[in-house]
Amino acid sequence: MKKILAIMVLFFFVCENAYAGLSELFRKNEFKFERCYPESSKKKYLNYNDWANRGPFLKWEWEINLKNKTATRISIFKSDNKTNVEQYPVAAITSEFVQTSEIDGTSYLFKRKTGRIQISTEFNKTNKSPSIMRCEKF
Repeated sequence: MKKILAIMVLFFFVCENAYAGLSELFRKNEFKFERCYPESSKKKYLNYNDWANRGPFLKWEWEINLKNKTATRISIFKSDNKTNVEQYPVAAITSEFVQTSEIDGTSYLFKRKTGRIQISTEFNKTNKSPSIMRCEKF
């Protein structure tokens, strides 16, 4: 009987630690969306490496800081090999989403559980089809 009780206590301890680790994932103040590439476009890309080889960018990724309420995009174009850093203020935060404020007609919605980024611009608002980027690491 003591062995069964010991096993049950150990089981509950392990389960509690697993749950705490999962909930901590969504309480982090800083996280990244890396190795991002277009999910749907006229040119179908298989993955990030395919996009990096055939697309205009060498790098396109994000660093999100919830404490400072900023989203920073780091991109490198192939044409000039220059690193561009742009910062957007965060307008809304939930356990599943982070949305930036609109700047120059563009805003970004980060889906924290799936690693997708929905890009809303003046152009795709009229066409009703936002661009989606898929990130392999998030």
